[in-house]
Amino acid sequence: MLHEEPTTTRDEDLKRTRFDHLPDHKVQVDRRGYRESSATVRKASSFLFGQRMLVRASCMSDEGSHSTTMPDLGSILNQPIPSPNKGLTDREFDFWRDTLGFRNETEWVYGKDPKTGKQTHESAHPKPTYSLRCFVMARTVQQFHLHSEFQPNQARLSAIEYRSRVQEVVRQDPRKRRPHDRRIQFPGYAGLRELSDSLPEVIKSVAGGAWQSYAQRGNWRMVLPFLRSSQIKESQRIAESVAQRGTAVVHVADFPRLQINHALLAYSSRATPSGIAIATYDPNAPATPLELTFSLTDSRFRLPSTAYYIGGWVNAYEVYCSFLR
Repeated sequence: MLHEEPTTTRDEDLKRTRFDHLPDHKVQVDRRGYRESSATVRKASSFLFGQRMLVRASCMSDEGSHSTTMPDLGSILNQPIPSPNKGLTDREFDFWRDTLGFRNETEWVYGKDPKTGKQTHESAHPKPTYSLRCFVMARTVQQFHLHSEFQPNQARLSAIEYRSRVQEVVRQDPRKRRPHDRRIQFPGYAGLRELSDSLPEVIKSVAGGAWQSYAQRGNWRMVLPFLRSSQIKESQRIAESVAQRGTAVVHVADFPRLQINHALLAYSSRATPSGIAIATYDPNAPATPLELTFSLTDSRFRLPSTAYYIGGWVNAYEVYCSFLR
């Protein structure tokens, strides 16, 4: 998570309530429910069709004026359309196998003022040793998914050799997929989660520094206005990237408030009665998936309450996906 200056005045004598004590804020995620499957891909496909219909509807005019009527979601999702190109994804992304086991620590301890309901901040003590790397970690997980292959039945290598191979992975383009016969091999482990649990310092030492989160080339987009029509297109872009490449790094922020400025890795999507639910890997909380939702009614993304965010509407867009992002 990128460093943010506190934006809320804090009364030292005021008792605060931590987010994990708030009722009905946590989103409970079923471990098996977010594994990509053919059924999930079909739902994502239906959503893509619905999004295209919404974009068209928002651009059409009726006697010179733009229509504000949203198409019925149920009728959209029932349209027969082709499935995404499965040839681009030779291995389904598995949250429990393909993510990092260690977490991105936060520079602040977050809470909620019980009187005002606003988010509060105070410095974390002791000072975190591995922080401000949410973009680095989300990108690293994506690069491993696109460029590596794990061989659990082979003999393990030395830590020095693994370090060299991790370094090679994080040098790869996160926009492209390496052919199967040219994947970077990791013998002795079933996946990235197992490797990171066994050799966390090896991965941390070469994945990238906090400066890479600050200097991420897509940060410029955060400061520009987000139209609702642009967020519809972003939801389509994210769902398409997940369907084609298996993952998409998503920047979520609420600039200029900056109560959140964070990176998530989307890896599956499913249609809901109100829009789409996107399952993501959260570098700050790797123990369970986090659900990012998009509302067709409001044309906005929403994040639930977490240990570092009070919850609410956010702007979201994909990064590491083009020259400017």
